[in-house]
Amino acid sequence: MFRLVFLLFACMTFCFGADDFSSFRPDLSTSDPYLRYLRRIPLSGVWEGAVCFSRDAETIRAFRNRREHPIRKMLVPEALRAEGNNFGLAVAAVYRRSFELPERKPGDRVLLILDDVVGEITVQINGREAGKNHYTYQRYLGPEGEVVLDVTKLVRSGSNEIRIRFYHSGAMLGWGLHRGIYGLVYLDLVPQIHCRRILVTPDEDRKGAAVDCLLAGGSTGAARGEIFEWESGKVVAEFPLADSGVTEYGPKLSGRVRVPSAREWSCDSPVLYGVRIRNESGEIMGVQRFGFRTFRAENGELRLNGKSVYLRGVLPNWFVSENAIYAFAANPDDVARRYYQQFKKMNVNEFRPNTMTLYRRQYELMDELGFLVRDELSYPSVLLKNSTRAEHIDTKQYDNACGPDGRLHPEFARKTAERLFRYYSHPCIASYSFGNELRDYSPRITTMLNHLYDLYEKLDLQHRPRMSSSGRYWFTGSNIRELYEKKEKYDFISVHDYTGGPSSLPLTAAEDAGRHFDQEVEAVHGKGKIPVVNGECVYFVDFYYQQKKILDRIWKSKDAPEPEWDAYLDLLNRWYARTPNAKLVAYFFRQMGTRNLKYDFSTWRSYHVERILEANRKLWPGRDGFDILMTNHRFDFFPLPKNFYPFSQVRFPWSPESEAMRRACAPVGAFMDLVKGNLFTGQEYRNRITVINNSAWEIPDLAVRVDLAGADGTKTVWKQKVGL
Repeated sequence: MFRLVFLLFACMTFCFGADDFSSFRPDLSTSDPYLRYLRRIPLSGVWEGAVCFSRDAETIRAFRNRREHPIRKMLVPEALRAEGNNFGLAVAAVYRRSFELPERKPGDRVLLILDDVVGEITVQINGREAGKNHYTYQRYLGPEGEVVLDVTKLVRSGSNEIRIRFYHSGAMLGWGLHRGIYGLVYLDLVPQIHCRRILVTPDEDRKGAAVDCLLAGGSTGAARGEIFEWESGKVVAEFPLADSGVTEYGPKLSGRVRVPSAREWSCDSPVLYGVRIRNESGEIMGVQRFGFRTFRAENGELRLNGKSVYLRGVLPNWFVSENAIYAFAANPDDVARRYYQQFKKMNVNEFRPNTMTLYRRQYELMDELGFLVRDELSYPSVLLKNSTRAEHIDTKQYDNACGPDGRLHPEFARKTAERLFRYYSHPCIASYSFGNELRDYSPRITTMLNHLYDLYEKLDLQHRPRMSSSGRYWFTGSNIRELYEKKEKYDFISVHDYTGGPSSLPLTAAEDAGRHFDQEVEAVHGKGKIPVVNGECVYFVDFYYQQKKILDRIWKSKDAPEPEWDAYLDLLNRWYARTPNAKLVAYFFRQMGTRNLKYDFSTWRSYHVERILEANRKLWPGRDGFDILMTNHRFDFFPLPKNFYPFSQVRFPWSPESEAMRRACAPVGAFMDLVKGNLFTGQEYRNRITVINNSAWEIPDLAVRVDLAGADGTKTVWKQKVGL
């Protein structure tokens, strides 16, 4: 008896968190923009529940078998994690809450939807089992699809109770220790036959669209569609939809509509519309938000709405801060919006989620704020510690995707198609990548990538550009011809060129390295034939090799005339003996200098970020954009809170790196050539200014001025007017 009581007490003590959510009343209108237009009952927010973490199977089993538990307030969605090492640590949890259901119409179905669940769940409604999910243990890389349960027979008008039992074994945890209910939870009241996906394909002139509805619950012969302005709700067009048969993805309705008054969605003006589908009885079968926009790779350029666009992108990261999942999946107090608005101020116009999918609310915020997104596939992988070869750092496993001959497995093709459908109508989704750094160049993988290209060609009627893999090309350009002659299919190319960063060639080589790659592309593909982006660059993380701590012995003070050379050499020697990647640290020291690294890291990181991005900007029009890999779990261009709660109090302070980004990513910029070393007093130095207009407008009268700042003040040394 004593042993059982002790185990239960230890389990409960281990699991209880410090945050008190009893007074938290979330404004759910910032969480789900569809609440205005659907018969939707939001269930996210504060639930009651209990959690148990343990490596002892008997403890977990005892917790799961109990009928009652000591209850605390919990956020849904949110991660379940304990302090310290979570790897191999199992977790069991119970959630419960009550909800009110209005009177239903005859024939209404009630669907319980959980946008994302990372673990095994069993759901009960009013004491009766509603269903379970089919969870596959794997490294978490974002939502893979909703859990949808038909609970029509279990609910009643008025008060109801939902209970969810959760379990995760602790296996296959990623860096973010992901497990829990991760997406919004809600009930939808729908007619028997309703739309499970609405796919909107804008016309080339952005004055109309094709609308396809994948149905659930059966087939119907006809329906009516309405196009309306999302903000005002004003209907601007109506159109018929007809049965277009049963496809391999289910029954489908299709229709076309013209909207002469339509306004384009763009990064500068993200105008949003909605399409509402009604059955012959006038009941709403589904609603989908969208924008009138096109995105193409044409004539060697990336074009948004027919105009050349230069991608100024970043790679977002999963957050390990407490309550970050709720912050970004539910956007309480507009905290996620405020986060992304900082990137807007930095002149960023694109996000590349590296092999990850984002939460639905994140894509919706991208739509609302005017960001472009590249959707990228992922594969199971094995992370090899201290790999000496870049292509082995993250070794992909392709057996779940294709057979030995490279042909896609039917189940993988189906899941990939559903992923495309899930985010199809978001105007922010502008391009696709079939993976990150796929460095297997065998015929099998080339065949797999070409089959993926063909699958997207068939399903994506928007014809958004596709690449075989981000970073599949070496920054030296040495395998461009090889992939071309293999006849790999792609619409644009992504190289990962870290020149100027901590682990690569010096900063002064950044422009030359990029120009060499672009010339190699031109030599193989022809001039102006295919767009090129630098899919990963910069990468200055604040904990790189824990440099600040280990530099304590090298510098006695910031004002010391020189380092402690014996300590410096001893440190390098020990590094070389310990790890084959020690040369990366030497590169880092060479790039920034150990004094700057220790005492003024932010200032010097800002300088390098700006200079590297300027080098990439100057490659335009041969180069069509870049994506900055500067994020990590503790720093993301500006300081992140350790705990996002209370959400209304979270701030994202501007940093020197933010200001450097703002300047380097400005749509219109003037960039001087980098002043290289070994210049002497009195020596004449000639420089060049590159003026670039990557905005959507022509600027006929642009003034450019060069100021020279020194101890005696600032002096204008050159100015001129140019037209762009």
